[in-house]
Amino acid sequence: PKTISTTQIAEQTADHFTEVVTDAARACSNPASTNPPSFGILPPSISSLIRRKHIIRCIWQKQRNPTVKKILNKLTKEVQVALQNYRVSSYNKFLSNMHPGESNLWKETKRLLNQEINIIPPLRTDSNLVITDIDKCNVFSDILHLTFSHNHLGNLNNDSRVKLALEQPDYSVQKCIGYVTPNEVKKIIKNLPNKKAPGHDKITNLMFKKLPSKGFVLLSTLFNSLLRLGYFPVKWKIATIILIKKPGKDKTNPDSYRPISLLTSLSKIFEKVIHTRLLDYLNITDTIPKFQFGFKSNHSTVKQLLRITEHINSAFEMHCHTGAIFIDISKAFDKVWHEGLLFKLRNINTPTYLFNIIRSFLSNRQYSVRINDSASNLKSISAGVPQGSKLGPILFNLYVSDIPQSPRTQIALFADDTTIFTESRNIEAISTNLQDHLNTLSHWCQNWRIKINASKSIGVIFSLRRYTTPPQLKFDSENIPWQPTVKYLGVTLDKRLTWRPHISSKVQQAYQRISMLYPILNKNSTIQKKCSLLIFKQIIRPILTYACPVWGNCASSHNKKMQIVQNKVLRIIANAPWFVRNANLHKDFQIQDIKAHIKTLANNFHCSLPNSSGAIHYNLLTHPTHRRLKRGRPHDLLH
Repeated sequence: PKTISTTQIAEQTADHFTEVVTDAARACSNPASTNPPSFGILPPSISSLIRRKHIIRCIWQKQRNPTVKKILNKLTKEVQVALQNYRVSSYNKFLSNMHPGESNLWKETKRLLNQEINIIPPLRTDSNLVITDIDKCNVFSDILHLTFSHNHLGNLNNDSRVKLALEQPDYSVQKCIGYVTPNEVKKIIKNLPNKKAPGHDKITNLMFKKLPSKGFVLLSTLFNSLLRLGYFPVKWKIATIILIKKPGKDKTNPDSYRPISLLTSLSKIFEKVIHTRLLDYLNITDTIPKFQFGFKSNHSTVKQLLRITEHINSAFEMHCHTGAIFIDISKAFDKVWHEGLLFKLRNINTPTYLFNIIRSFLSNRQYSVRINDSASNLKSISAGVPQGSKLGPILFNLYVSDIPQSPRTQIALFADDTTIFTESRNIEAISTNLQDHLNTLSHWCQNWRIKINASKSIGVIFSLRRYTTPPQLKFDSENIPWQPTVKYLGVTLDKRLTWRPHISSKVQQAYQRISMLYPILNKNSTIQKKCSLLIFKQIIRPILTYACPVWGNCASSHNKKMQIVQNKVLRIIANAPWFVRNANLHKDFQIQDIKAHIKTLANNFHCSLPNSSGAIHYNLLTHPTHRRLKRGRPHDLLH
């Protein structure tokens, strides 16, 4: 159409564009091959040996002669040995032909690391055994329908206030719509990843990258009309959900699977357009608090960890204890109350066109569960920010942006990972301050229908001094347990910040990964040494050095454990005899030892801190001046 003046025309235009792209892709694609896959041909010697074995087996089946049986057993064993030797030689040849720049190296590595096949077996429910794919889809669909609904909490006064505010007309000054240009659409499509799974329309990102210039013009016209109308097309709001088993869980339990939402590429492109405009407005209004480090550019888990650990270290210097509560929010993203989110958007005077398009984006969303070729019926989503969407993370950050603060405590957020901490020389004061903040947080959670899992939340007292057992903390009459250690953002924090538990667990993980990669990472492997070294640098060493700018200045005995892992891998790669020194291996492979590598990573990390608004706000760039203790600090790695 020449003009898109109504939502009905916009819906028809979006459908027409999808059909045109689908038809063009089908016309340009080669038909799928109907021939069975070829697995290679066995060598003539093995083939003749197998034929001879078959002949002898037929003779034995007819005659039942013990002498023939002995010959058959001998031939069977020879066939097994020959096939095993052929498999080994073929695999060695496959490894020897690998090069660092080829995808085969990473495909084989991924195959070895992900040995568990994601096939859903028959499921056990309370009433029966679910066998067929369509029945499995329906079981998962029913479970997810409960997941994608808001918590049965709330405050009647707050609910009425939210409902009344959303019913009121918007009299605020209208801001100009940030219109979309074809170049902006082209840039968004260019940056889309090639290998992402498509949504229900089966249109991949690679198809959009083949669009001509007229396609970008049409998309920009459609997006501008949708922004003006405040409308998000219905079919763009349908998610196809596949299930991935959680590690270490029971395969037959439906609750052991994690849902992965597949959205259409068109919806993701339009979401990126909305995201850019919403983010610009939130940055101007400074809505997202500085203590939120999740889903923000130039912020990371390591920077949040540095902030918390430096606060603890500073308290150590002042003879203080630090008490912290690591709070577990139950299904945080799936339980966001839509009306509450829209109320908060209205409260910050979000431009009307953005408010309307986000309201349309959240409303009437649907999902379908897919297993193999079977799919469940569409069901509605009444709560939560869409998984896999571009807008979901920033909308969640906005939803929790007004989390209550206290003058006697501090708060740290990374998406839904919430930590409240405070320091004092008095354990009783720490417990009182934390409990007061928990009481305030409880009222806020009740208002905005957020559920805290108290049994999975953990309290820790960080201290170098002896202290009496702190009073029990409670959240809505449920006890929050005190623990000596806690795993936060992938790092194990112990109460004295010695880093021993963290490094021990990472060393164990590295050894487990080495054992999984044994087929390609062993002394007799035919893979090229530069490929083995690349696997170590990209897959094994990052496990050891994760968040090293925070803990890298730990005791030398801990660094030695990691250095031993690196030495062992290098000796395996080089097939080095016992008399070859590790220092020579490092020199030959041109690789730093662990300590030097940690210092390099720390320097790069600290060079990035000036670009982070959160790091600047919390003075993470400033080197500590008052140093009573001799223990290492992160900034010491820079000297």
